[in-house]
Amino acid sequence: LSSYIFAPGGRAVPNSKSIEILFHDKMGTFCALVAPLPYTARKKVFKFLSESVIIAKIAYALKISFIPLTPLTYSFVGILFVDALQRMFKIAAESDLAKSGQGPIGDVRTETNIAARKF
Repeated sequence: LSSYIFAPGGRAVPNSKSIEILFHDKMGTFCALVAPLPYTARKKVFKFLSESVIIAKIAYALKISFIPLTPLTYSFVGILFVDALQRMFKIAAESDLAKSGQGPIGDVRTETNIAARKF
C-alpha cells in the first residue's frame, strides 16, 4: 500500500508515480506489440499471449481493479463537461459585451483577464 494515498472516505487511490509507471508499461507493451516482427515471431508472441494462464490471470486482475468505471463515474464526467460548456458560454458573452463597449471600461488588465479565462 506504499504506492497508494488515501482519499476522503478511506478509499485507497494510486499516487501519481504508480500511475506514471503504469502508463510507461502500457506504452512499452504497445510499442513491443506493434513493432515490425517477422511473421513467425509475431505469430508465436500472439499465440503465447492468447494461451498463457499467467497472462489470463493478469488480465482478470486488471478487470477487477478497474471496475470503478461505473455509470456514476460517467455521469460525474458529464456534469463536469456541462459545467465547462456553461463557463465557456458565459465567458464568450462577457467578451462580446466588453468588445461592444457596453461592459466595464476595457483596459489591458480586463482584456488579459478575458483572454486568460478563455484559455
